[in-house]
Amino acid sequence: PVSHRAGRWAMNETYFALLAKYGYTIDCSVTPHVDWTGTLGQSKGAYGTNYNKAHEQPYWIDTEYGKIMECPVTIRVSHRIRIPVWNTQGLKYAAKRVIKGQVLWFRPHSNNHSEMIELMDMVQHEKDTYLMFMLHSSELMPGGSPTFKTQDDIERLYSSLDHVFHCASKKFTGVTLEGYYKDVLDNQGGIGIGK
Repeated sequence: PVSHRAGRWAMNETYFALLAKYGYTIDCSVTPHVDWTGTLGQSKGAYGTNYNKAHEQPYWIDTEYGKIMECPVTIRVSHRIRIPVWNTQGLKYAAKRVIKGQVLWFRPHSNNHSEMIELMDMVQHEKDTYLMFMLHSSELMPGGSPTFKTQDDIERLYSSLDHVFHCASKKFTGVTLEGYYKDVLDNQGGIGIGK
């Protein structure tokens, strides 16, 4: 393998150096706009990584063993109102979302295919070079995650994915991380900004 994603999204400089040392060329563990420092690790006193200021676009990470291309998960902050506002409580909630923003991942949860399509449109409008879909394989079976518990949940997930992938196919071309890496190198490594 040449691509990698860390468990629980936990990355640091030592981890990147080890990946480069053992021949990995691509990582996709960074989650822009997400702070995992409140998530306790298995080792005593170990917490997650804060990616609040991480780049949304791919970038190179220099290590003592060579470069690693970081392809962050596609995550953006949206300030749109998505719900009808019928009362004062709803108005407060909507105002908070507009001011603070809502973090949108390009990954399914419950019934969010309209948010994924909104995110896809945001990425295309920004003229970004890629869109990364994310899903745990266990989420494709009933009870494999807290989100998709029943066979009906899984069928709704498949229907949602069919719709999202259909929309994506009109705007994007599917490629593996390794393929994306090779495309970038063929274009003289012109991605993002350095770390």
